Amino acid sequence: MGWNFFVTAVIYTNENEILNDDTYETEEIGLPFFRRVGRVFVPERAETKKADSGGFEWV
Repeated sequence: MGWNFFVTAVIYTNENEILNDDTYETEEIGLPFFRRVGRVFVPERAETKKADSGGFEWV
């Protein structure tokens, strides 16, 4: 009755290039990027926020 797919992606959000300093741009760069990616793949569901989300929340 519907369709399913799985997308995986990784981006590096460490602008100062110092590892393990707990300073990462996840909220400024990572989350907006993946939000846009999600809307590219599923634009109509992202806008309507249908109830049959399978237990997942739409960003």
